[in-house]
Amino acid sequence: MTAVFFRGETMKIQVRITAPILLLAWFFLGLTSRLPGQVYEASSFQDERFRPERAFDGKMDTRWSASFSQNTGWIQVSFEKPQKCSRLRIRSGIRDLKGAPRDFDVLAGPAADRLKLVKAVKNNTEDGRSFKFAATRARVWRVVVKARINPRWSPTISELEFSLAGTGDREK
Repeated sequence: MTAVFFRGETMKIQVRITAPILLLAWFFLGLTSRLPGQVYEASSFQDERFRPERAFDGKMDTRWSASFSQNTGWIQVSFEKPQKCSRLRIRSGIRDLKGAPRDFDVLAGPAADRLKLVKAVKNNTEDGRSFKFAATRARVWRVVVKARINPRWSPTISELEFSLAGTGDREK
């Protein structure tokens, strides 16, 4: 990175960007939620336009949607290194919330086969709500959608944001 000062002087600055700094920037500045080494998976997706990584791209006009035949589903992100998180925000970006999660579980753990429940949500009817839970360090984070606001739609999430523990957002 190069810094330019007022008198035309330049100075080279070496910056080491760590995962916690990227997570903070992503959440507070609205940057993309992708970090190096992330892997995105889901129980299913409708087609290439609705792949799981679409729920982590920072764009409200893209989304993950489970297959049409699915009434439930899950989406997960695996980080290269464990991340300590204490909050989740789900945004559907769809006016009538169609396939937005109503009932869902947040799971976390060191690997996909060793996940534990960190938050159970029932009867959510809001878009963009933050859900707070005990600060947890994990490499794999999964949201399991058990019911949708509109049961005629498959599970759908436009943006899924896991936030760094202790960043001060309040649960609504």
